[in-house]
Amino acid sequence: MMRPRVLLLVFGLLALFCVWTGVQVHGDAAPANPSPVLMNTCLITNNVDRLVSFYEAVLGIKAQRTGATYAEFHTGTGVLAIFSAEAQQSYIPGSATGANNRSLVLEFRVNDVDG
Repeated sequence: MMRPRVLLLVFGLLALFCVWTGVQVHGDAAPANPSPVLMNTCLITNNVDRLVSFYEAVLGIKAQRTGATYAEFHTGTGVLAIFSAEAQQSYIPGSATGANNRSLVLEFRVNDVDG
């Protein structure tokens, strides 16, 4: 069986990375120099339950679930979201393929990487 840190790298590298951005607005006027704000990192997967179980063990926190196709982890610095490839396909056809991307690395600070 693969070690958790190897699985973390494998799942991170194979997942599709998607980012939702927003702009902070003060009253009705937009700020003079608006900048994107990272809201969410979303991993598209063919097996939501398996990926959620993996990240619950790695992060040590329980996922907040919205049905069988979506879960999220509030990490304090951002949200790690898990979304099913099938649901993504129904929302935006052809936009993502679960477990097919090899350009993503997720890094987490932990006290005991072997634990």
